[in-house]
Amino acid sequence: MKKILYLLMTTVLCFTFTNCSDDDWSDGDPAMEHIYYVGFEKWFTKTANDISYSVKEQITIPISIQYYSERLRSYDVATYYYVSSEGLSLGSDYQVVDDKGAVVQPDSKGAFRLEWPQSKKGVQVVYVKTINAKHIYDESKLDFTGMTEKEKQDAIAKEKERIRQLNSFKVLTFDPGAGAISHPDNIVNSKTNDYEVRSFTQNYFQTVFISK
Repeated sequence: MKKILYLLMTTVLCFTFTNCSDDDWSDGDPAMEHIYYVGFEKWFTKTANDISYSVKEQITIPISIQYYSERLRSYDVATYYYVSSEGLSLGSDYQVVDDKGAVVQPDSKGAFRLEWPQSKKGVQVVYVKTINAKHIYDESKLDFTGMTEKEKQDAIAKEKERIRQLNSFKVLTFDPGAGAISHPDNIVNSKTNDYEVRSFTQNYFQTVFISK
């Protein structure tokens, strides 16, 4: 019985330390008084940033972004989200739209802006629309010379996954061009003389996969 209780206590303590070590803040610290957090409302399931959507072309996906704040302020807060892809192009392969389907354009830095009046906590829904899965799997481009059947199937699976990744884009609460996100050095989403908003390092992007 003592051994069971010890194991339970150890598990709880490990869970607590794991969750508090990244992106933690203290309500009693004056230095944190005007620091806020933003992340996706839908949290990761097993590993960080593992929420994804696998959809066909011409599908609009609602994605909820949550702003964390416990006080009303005299100022409004702006946060930003981004869309990024290595294989697809914004505008021709996917779009950001509003709740009526009208196209939303990013600013000159590639950011899409959300306003939080009086720094009031809440959730806002953004919408992304899939247009075109332009990368096509073509088995004729694979060379199976000298391969065993297992090696052949592995090569096919690898190529299909490569095409799947190319037909994807990410929605992020962190600028994809700002370098690797890491706590505490590189986590700022938005910053002014009045406030700073930080992105959660374990919940700063979701991935959309497009198929024909």
